[in-house]
Amino acid sequence: MPDKNLEKALGLAALGLWVFPCYPKAVTINGKFHGVKSPIPWRGFYEATTNPDVIREFWRLNPGALVGVWAGKSRLIILDLDISAEKGKDGKAALSNAGVYVPPTYFYTTLSGGEHHVFDAGDLTIGPTQDHTMENKVALKGVDRRSGGSYVIWWGDVPPSREVFLTPPQWFQNDTTVDDVTYEGTYEEWMSQLVEGEPDRVVQSIVSRIPRHGFSHGEMIKLQTSLIIAGAEGRPGVAQAIETVRDDYLGGGYDTPKWRRLWEQALVGGIARFGGAPEVEEPKEELEESPIPEHYTKFQEIVKSRLSISLDDLAQALDTACSRLVPNWEEVRATDPVASQLRRCLRLLTAVDDEEKAMKWLTNTKKFMQNVLGENRG
Repeated sequence: MPDKNLEKALGLAALGLWVFPCYPKAVTINGKFHGVKSPIPWRGFYEATTNPDVIREFWRLNPGALVGVWAGKSRLIILDLDISAEKGKDGKAALSNAGVYVPPTYFYTTLSGGEHHVFDAGDLTIGPTQDHTMENKVALKGVDRRSGGSYVIWWGDVPPSREVFLTPPQWFQNDTTVDDVTYEGTYEEWMSQLVEGEPDRVVQSIVSRIPRHGFSHGEMIKLQTSLIIAGAEGRPGVAQAIETVRDDYLGGGYDTPKWRRLWEQALVGGIARFGGAPEVEEPKEELEESPIPEHYTKFQEIVKSRLSISLDDLAQALDTACSRLVPNWEEVRATDPVASQLRRCLRLLTAVDDEEKAMKWLTNTKKFMQNVLGENRG
């Protein structure tokens, strides 16, 4: 019987997605625990590949392995909606409460009942987020961004082409990269000035992210960085938390000179890069809005009486208009012909940058509305 996950991995690789095998269930090998969905290769997702021969060998050695996809290398940005009563998270409800729009890109349901909405990264280079915070500082609990140095388990089928991956909405594109706040003292000096006391809720939250399946080097760096920033902000209990993370990282037979050296080098480097006290921002004067580029003027006159409107707003307006005119719009938009047409409208929308393309989008959208709603309503 053919391995369905091998066939899936080969199909995804043919689309340019970088794949690797992951554990389908928790196992302990040579005294080290590996959780379900954790990478099987020694270097984790860094060993992802599109080479069919390597993929076949991966699955020959690990039959039935789950298919992991390295988001950044695959040029994908994935909206990961977590549904977990145990964690108190409902990504769908968070999106609904925030009133944000999710374009009808390719998506599939995960094993836990959540969803992965897959977008094409294009030229965007942005990192992953947890409980994604938008530019307006609204945090979306249960909404994570898988991109850059992160991966997902691909629970869906192999899509027909990459054209089903739309551009991510603007609210999901904001850069959350931490700015360097350098520290010029020694490691001992930095540790000596940490605030004593029990870890506060922020520090406790960082410690709670210790992976239960064993550390990758990247996961260790993320936790160190978060704790270093917390220490620089003067939060209590950071020294204790650093020791907790260190003990866990070096557990399970990894308390050897090699792994201790990796931990220490990473920590010293992180303190030098992020260990300085953050500067208090001064109030900024409000700037006048930038003038609208000339080639947008006529387009904006047509769509919103000379007022600036974002592509996200236009996409949401189209979806809202359809939902008001079609009683069962949620069902209709999910049918293959309608979803295909809607995706085409939104793909064209992302390319609008002059009057000719604006008119093309309006013409195609009118045709779409007429096809779906009928001549009169369209």
